[in-house]
Amino acid sequence: MSKLFKKMLLIIIALFALIALTTSSLSVWELHNHLTREYKSKGRAISESIARSSVEMLLYRDASTVQAIVDQFIEISGVSYVFVVDAEGEFISHTFVPQIPEDVLKIVKAEKEEDKEKDETEIMHVDISEIGMIIDIASPILAGVAGHVHVGMDKEIINAHIRTAVINQLSLMFAVFLLAVTITYLFGNMISRPL
Repeated sequence: MSKLFKKMLLIIIALFALIALTTSSLSVWELHNHLTREYKSKGRAISESIARSSVEMLLYRDASTVQAIVDQFIEISGVSYVFVVDAEGEFISHTFVPQIPEDVLKIVKAEKEEDKEKDETEIMHVDISEIGMIIDIASPILAGVAGHVHVGMDKEIINAHIRTAVINQLSLMFAVFLLAVTITYLFGNMISRPL
């Protein structure tokens, strides 16, 4: 093999590595941002829907109806948990089985200690040891006077989508790389033989 051919091969390898790295990084960034925005939007819609619908039920302490509303949302893809707490931080309904994780109790305790009325939805990224990485969306009920609705969106689903996309993209690039190396090798041999 000639020195020129080796240099061409190294340039092709470096070029493909650079292309693979930059496109994968950009794709991961864009996909992560898109899926995170989608999950936040979905979680916000769920929590605000429950917060608006449960005001009268909370005021009349109709916990079974609140639980029925909460239970219907746990079936939605990506929803890890849903719970409703009153203004004192007492759980009215939740989807945790068999018990409420300690990290969730800490979130509610911290929320109660802030003791301020909030009239907008808050989004936090939390790590709950029993569940994993979660996007916790908390919507106030009557500006926080009647409590809060929390919806936890599972970030592992986002990570799984990203892993699948990266594997597919890198597989395609590797196949194109092998094709390019093969074509370069064949053309290199065709050109160098007569010389």
